[in-house]
Amino acid sequence: MEPPRRNIYVLASAAVLASFGFNFYQPNLPLYALELGIDIATLGLIYTVAALVTVPLALTAGVLADRYGRKPMIVLSYGFATLGVFMAFVARGLAEILLSTVFFVASFFMGVSSRNPLVMESVPIEYRGRAISLVVMGFTLPSIPAPFLGGWLAPRIGFRGVFLASTVVYAGATALTSLFLVETLKPGVRQPLSITEFLKPGRRLLPLYPFVMMDRAAWTLWMRILNAHLAELYGYGPWEIGILTSVRNAAWFLGLYPFGELADKFNRWTGLALSESLGIAALIALTVGGNMYVIGLGWLLIGLSISSWIPAYNSFIGDLTTESERAKEFSKINTARSLMEVPMPSIGGYLHDKYSPESPFVLGTILMVIALAYLGYIVGIQRIGFKRSSSLQVATA
Repeated sequence: MEPPRRNIYVLASAAVLASFGFNFYQPNLPLYALELGIDIATLGLIYTVAALVTVPLALTAGVLADRYGRKPMIVLSYGFATLGVFMAFVARGLAEILLSTVFFVASFFMGVSSRNPLVMESVPIEYRGRAISLVVMGFTLPSIPAPFLGGWLAPRIGFRGVFLASTVVYAGATALTSLFLVETLKPGVRQPLSITEFLKPGRRLLPLYPFVMMDRAAWTLWMRILNAHLAELYGYGPWEIGILTSVRNAAWFLGLYPFGELADKFNRWTGLALSESLGIAALIALTVGGNMYVIGLGWLLIGLSISSWIPAYNSFIGDLTTESERAKEFSKINTARSLMEVPMPSIGGYLHDKYSPESPFVLGTILMVIALAYLGYIVGIQRIGFKRSSSLQVATA
């Protein structure tokens, strides 16, 4: 049966709406938290608590998607995002900001373990990297003007007005996916629920786990507090943060399709190595800082790093898993990554406030260098994913 390619267009359209919702919400939430009197160390703790609460969901989301289907989890993910940004709209203090973050982080874990398998099952195998890139481009193209627009609106209608607009567009994405997505998981390959399956990493993916966990630790050490860092250290407001976010997202958008082709035509691991190298360069720029140009360069490199990571990482996992286990394995490896979100934002916030504003970026750079060296080890010594054809043979054996 021909794969339901219309799913790519539905997901890309939902991603357009989600892009406005995300970019109205995410850059402004730390600034609103500061306005409510929440300091950077506490902000880091909020992200730590949110990660801790949502780890069980991250662990089970893929298993549920392999049992009940990809579509229900995708629709629920957009519903949880809608609820999360609505909680920011009604927020008056720490409790509501925490609940908002919990629901929003939960929406990410619910979506990523289902959306990527659905994309891969909607196109032939040789188009996976490009299909992922096209769906993500639906998110990143509006992400170029959306942060700028959100930063312009915040002083005029207030943070709460921006969060209300975010709620409306996320509700639209929920309705769109509910009405038009086609389920790709065949009834014959649906897996029974098994508690032990939640806990066993896939053998083929096991060498990749240390790398992705070190990478996630390096990024979450500073990424969650970056906007608050710039507001506190340089006095940046929603306007400046919006411009920087637009620069990052423009680089993200422009890099996605070329990096997707790179992931399809060459080894998947080259995209991961390039992503890590660009991340190291970005952190050096953010550590040096000093003016808008150097900081802007750091944000641009962040965007390129993300655009290199997404098609390579997702295609790599897709190649090394079968249809019946794909969502589950995505869920497991993303859970391992999410475990790093438990301590790292709090550590980053603590280092920032107690030692120096640059210390989270310096430590993040060191962790990325170690992760890149480990990637070289598993590619050069264990030969994991060294040839794209061999990884496909393993997946389909």
